[in-house]
Amino acid sequence: MAKKLTVQKSHARYKGMNKETIKEKALELFLAKGYHATSTAELCRHLKISKPTLYWHYKNKEDLLYYAHQELMLEYLDPIRESMKRIEDPLERLEYFIKEYVAVICKHPELKLLVHESMSLDQEHSDWISNHWRELLNVLRSALKELKEDGRAKKSIDDAFTALSLFGMCTWTYYWFDYKRPEGVVALAENILDVFFNGILN
Repeated sequence: MAKKLTVQKSHARYKGMNKETIKEKALELFLAKGYHATSTAELCRHLKISKPTLYWHYKNKEDLLYYAHQELMLEYLDPIRESMKRIEDPLERLEYFIKEYVAVICKHPELKLLVHESMSLDQEHSDWISNHWRELLNVLRSALKELKEDGRAKKSIDDAFTALSLFGMCTWTYYWFDYKRPEGVVALAENILDVFFNGILN
């Protein structure tokens, strides 16, 4: 009971440092230094909070990483997938994915950390994340299959490999995209559209 009261007092002292603020500031540090290179003690020093305050909001550093990844997927990536399902034409579905997904990647540099460090998650968390990425990939595969069936895409392309290639083409832009020039997002999406479709369409 005494330990619980200590945690509550610590939390009350830093009530301005809520769960969302901790996540945002932690991601800044992880991006600058690296997730594995940042200890829990260093994270608390950076946030100017005690460990009990951190543990009030998150079980541990891994739980914080999972929460950040989960939140980003639910807020930005899942809506893209669900919107794609409502688009009847498979070509328009793929065009929508490229434009919207590239915009998300280019507006949220923290995705670089989350995608790269997803293997650091425990099995339960990793399974949840992997399932959501897989569902998005399946929507891409479905669109490609439909394009082949109606004769607009080459019969020779492999649905899985092509979907993964498109996914990678869009995702890995976070390694070289200049986040200081957000005006380049539209041009980048249009370039990917041109390169991709000229490669798979008859």
